[in-house]
Amino acid sequence: MFVQMSELRVAGKAAALLASLVWFTAGAGELKPYAGDPVPPPLRLQDLRGASHDLDSLRGKVVIVNFWASWCAPCRQEMPSLWRMQKALRNPALLVVAVNVGDREPVIRAVLPAAIQRDFLVLMDPSRVAFREWRIRAFPATYVIDTRGRIRYVWYGARQWDNRESLGAMRRLLLHKQ
Repeated sequence: MFVQMSELRVAGKAAALLASLVWFTAGAGELKPYAGDPVPPPLRLQDLRGASHDLDSLRGKVVIVNFWASWCAPCRQEMPSLWRMQKALRNPALLVVAVNVGDREPVIRAVLPAAIQRDFLVLMDPSRVAFREWRIRAFPATYVIDTRGRIRYVWYGARQWDNRESLGAMRRLLLHKQ
């Protein structure tokens, strides 16, 4: 069946609205070790200023790669908890990479709070190349990459990242430099 992109956007907005209704009752489950191929797909994208970035260049850091879209309410609701987690851990070896899927720079700047634009590495995937390579099936989709560049955790859907369990998992990755 052929579906117009506009129909997908409407369906996506409806799904985002439904997901936002359960935001406060979900998103705090246990982070379980990732069981798939631990080698992440390539991630080479531009930031909001046009500079190119490559995930491989971030080895040695714990990198949280969060795929999101401007129309996704749960994505926008989740962002502040990622920011609070980063602030709570206060570790330069932790980096949040927010990958916007499908939008251009002016839209991204309009929807992201200034603190997140300043403190996260915000990358743009307007043509959805990374979206396809990473096989994203839901928004938000978050991958936790260890210091060796291996996927350790994956979470599909919104999550409160500044809860005790998530903070503990990130601290362990940062301490053990696995």
